[in-house]
Amino acid sequence: MSKKKIAFICVHNSCRSQIAEALGRHLASDVFESYSAGTETKPQINQDAVRIMKELHGIDMEAEGQHSKLINDIPDPDIAISMGCNVGCPFIGRPFDDNWGIEDPTGKSDEEFKIVIEQIKHNILELKSRLNHNEINISYFKSIIDQDRAAVVICNLNHEIIYMNPAAVVNYGKRGGDKLIGRSLLECHNKESQEKIRQVTEWFAQDESHNIVYTFHNEKQNKDVYMVALRDSDKLIGYYEKHEYRDRETMKMYDLW
Repeated sequence: MSKKKIAFICVHNSCRSQIAEALGRHLASDVFESYSAGTETKPQINQDAVRIMKELHGIDMEAEGQHSKLINDIPDPDIAISMGCNVGCPFIGRPFDDNWGIEDPTGKSDEEFKIVIEQIKHNILELKSRLNHNEINISYFKSIIDQDRAAVVICNLNHEIIYMNPAAVVNYGKRGGDKLIGRSLLECHNKESQEKIRQVTEWFAQDESHNIVYTFHNEKQNKDVYMVALRDSDKLIGYYEKHEYRDRETMKMYDLW
């Protein structure tokens, strides 16, 4: 499985995001690829950051080719992380996947720089652990979903379709099949259904015990449709639309030979 591309973003791509890129490359290159960028550039990266990263971690960011870059100068990331908005909130044309909310130490003492570097290091190692754990688990969950003969469509909180199992690809074949991935689930529904989907996701967000809603029965296909919450611990991260058929099973029991 290919490694995810992580982009660390701040306005000038001069200090915090450069530190994150360097620490990501040195501490987590076995799990993800690290990039950094900004919405503006500086002639050189922060020299205090360069000096203190050498002192603390033996990393020479400039010697390793790091320089201030724009968003368009790096590959499209799988995960985009904002370093924080105290200088200004960078805009990259899509929502951020996370905001680390780290204060910019530019112009502050060495001690402030060291605190920020330690925060970024902690976050890098936490991200590495989480992604490594998820990559191990995702194969199991994908296998379960892909073997389900009922359609399963997984969406993020922006209602973007991020995964369709093979049954869903067939079920939505007339609407584009797997070409729907990356598009909004709302486009597959009328205005009344769109509003109901929004209401259900709001209900999911109200309480972690709110996890499943029966939404529709298709008489022609004899199937029920549900919306089910997806959570990372207690944090709502998305939902999936699950189709369950009510016809009697035609497969023979224990038909192994």
